[in-house]
Amino acid sequence: MRSLWKALLAAWLLAAVAAGCSIGVPSDGPAPPPSEADARAYFATVVGLAMRGDFEGLCSVGSGTCEEQLRDAGRDAVPPAPPRIVGTRLIQPRAVVGGWSSGGRVLEVCGIDGRGDPYFDEVLVFREGPRLISIGTVYWSRIRIAESQTAGGPQPTPPPECPA
Repeated sequence: MRSLWKALLAAWLLAAVAAGCSIGVPSDGPAPPPSEADARAYFATVVGLAMRGDFEGLCSVGSGTCEEQLRDAGRDAVPPAPPRIVGTRLIQPRAVVGGWSSGGRVLEVCGIDGRGDPYFDEVLVFREGPRLISIGTVYWSRIRIAESQTAGGPQPTPPPECPA
């Protein structure tokens, strides 16, 4: 009887694999996080849009929170010079209920904003279908990207001193 159950389970697993299914994990895997080079190239576009004052274009390449971040950070505070990228880290996608978390590449940036105040920000660049998009697109808004929703999970390191 035991071997019959094993045979049935093996047949069911084989059928699931043949149908392109998996057990307990969504069948569509996550998009791979962008490479550091791709994230930097995307971010150069973001910086160009911001420095030209093209806020509509800026928010068209950012997440749905861009307008709110722009309002809070201030259009008058756009940094007059490109920020320095002082660090980068990878956040791997992971299975969540109903799909995948996006994961992505975090760029740690700093500089002096348009009001003369120093800033440190983290920009998460990730894939949305075929295109790259970001959270923290308003890079002078001083946001941090948390990597865990639990209090004991890994958190971003403290901001570095921005080298001159």
